[in-house]
Amino acid sequence: LEIYRSVAALGPDLRDDQQIPLALYAMERLSAAGGNDLARAMLEPHLQASVELPPTALHLLEGLASGMEDAPSESVARRLRRIERGTQLARNINAVLPPGMLEERVDRWIPYGDWLWLVGTTTIGGEEAVVAFAAESLVQSMVREDPFLDGLALTHGWEDGVVPAGTAFPGLGLRLPPLPSAPDQTAVARRNFLFAALAFVVLSSLIAAGLLLRDVRRETELAQLRSQFVASVSHELKTPLSAIRMFAESLQMKRPSSSTQRDEYLEVIVNESERLSRLLDNVLEFSKIERGERHYRLEPRDLAEVVRAAMHAAAYPLQQKGFDLALHLEDDLPPVRLDEDALEQALLNLLTNAMKYSGESRDLQVRVERAGDHVTVRVIDHGIGVPPQEKEKIFEKFYRATNSEGVTGAGLGLAIVAHIARSHGGSLHLESSPDGGSEFTLAFPSEAG
Repeated sequence: LEIYRSVAALGPDLRDDQQIPLALYAMERLSAAGGNDLARAMLEPHLQASVELPPTALHLLEGLASGMEDAPSESVARRLRRIERGTQLARNINAVLPPGMLEERVDRWIPYGDWLWLVGTTTIGGEEAVVAFAAESLVQSMVREDPFLDGLALTHGWEDGVVPAGTAFPGLGLRLPPLPSAPDQTAVARRNFLFAALAFVVLSSLIAAGLLLRDVRRETELAQLRSQFVASVSHELKTPLSAIRMFAESLQMKRPSSSTQRDEYLEVIVNESERLSRLLDNVLEFSKIERGERHYRLEPRDLAEVVRAAMHAAAYPLQQKGFDLALHLEDDLPPVRLDEDALEQALLNLLTNAMKYSGESRDLQVRVERAGDHVTVRVIDHGIGVPPQEKEKIFEKFYRATNSEGVTGAGLGLAIVAHIARSHGGSLHLESSPDGGSEFTLAFPSEAG
């Protein structure tokens, strides 16, 4: 969504080979994702009459505008009608022009169609060409220059209140606006000014109130998330520290009677210390990411070795909680450019999450396979899953799924994994369903690909 927002703000100049602005594609995806971030300000550059857009882009723009309460979808529809009728005019041009008009080179314009066009001929680059103006656009530009011309219209034929446009425009008539007296003109202008000023003040106040309400709501939500984060991190720190203290005091009091038991106590202390280090690493990693100071050293490496290292680091908590972890490694995997420490941290975060949210299940799988020009690592559990409406949100900082009540966590692990994947030129994908387990897939481009 962050990428879509940044692309949507680029404006209409950056286009694909079909001349469709990339920003419109991004806006369409934002709209499909809920439309909360799709604002009138994003559409405004594309709605300008001076911006030429192909029909496909205008249809896309019309769909986006029609879904917004304050967007002028009607103006987009008019542009579409103009293009469609212009295309129809181009197809019928031989029937529209009087015989010999191109050869005569006469300076005259003829009206065409119910939706009026002015059609004439000229010379461009030494060749004869046909030029057509949409009369509606011509009149609108005149009214913009002089508001007192509001009511001016071009007509095909003459009737009461219509005067001929002259010999250069055969068959074309002008319906002139009523001319108010000088005092009435002043009163109308003053009234219009007052109405415009009042509308501007009301609109500005509404916009300011809306922006203020949005900022207050955002700050309140962020404060709540931070508060939850502090409470969760405090709990996460307290658990391994309590275990370390308890076993260290037991050793200090020389309670273990056998060397085997002492070794077990020491192993618990080491493993709890590693667990504590991983939590602190997550917090520090996130802090660096937020400040834009996290950099990775990407070098060709064997992805299978990194996966084995991560599984070895997670072996103790897996064993303590009775998990059965199955590893599948495809043969002859190509090397991948990666930062070993960062990727090991990402895999440990996924394995830790799989343990936390496995529910009663104790079966986990890690599969490392080749997929086209990528190498994928899949971490699969059979636990409580993720609600469909939250599959994108769980990658946001501090966010925790609604079905995670009773499970400790700080809401940072998946945000860090997603950042590591993007920084390696890869991706992180989730397939999940409530009570159906979750499958997280990390995909990285291979050196061979």
